[in-house]
Amino acid sequence: AAAIPGTKLHMTLVPPAQPDASNAANAERGRAILALQPYVGATVTLTLRAYHLVTWLVDRGGGGARGKQIQQLAVWEVEAVAGLPDGVHFVPQSQIYHVTDLAALIGRSSRDVFEFIRALKSGRVEHDGEIRTIRPPEGMQPPPQVLAVVTEI
Repeated sequence: AAAIPGTKLHMTLVPPAQPDASNAANAERGRAILALQPYVGATVTLTLRAYHLVTWLVDRGGGGARGKQIQQLAVWEVEAVAGLPDGVHFVPQSQIYHVTDLAALIGRSSRDVFEFIRALKSGRVEHDGEIRTIRPPEGMQPPPQVLAVVTEI
């Protein structure tokens, strides 16, 4: 991961192993993990595109307002990562790089963030809640950037 120090913000560089992944995908994941090892502790610059705050009002039963629960997730889309050579990225993950705002997760998990950003990138967001998107002003120079530190892979 690339963690933003002193916050609950991080970007996953290589996701956890998936039990249904192919041998080729597992081999590529292993290659990326080994390639990233020399960069643990390095500072990288993340260029951010848009912040998405997604909220749901979930009916937990019991009727009325007491039966409702707010759930939410928040995520920054990442436009670019500077400070790592191209060859070390895990390509499937690099196509959906995002910064998860762990402090904003309520009743949702990092996996839900992954599913949301994957749907967003594919243009197929099906959502029964509210999505609030905050984008930097058009043409903002430089674009929003944040420093992160590569942590143990």
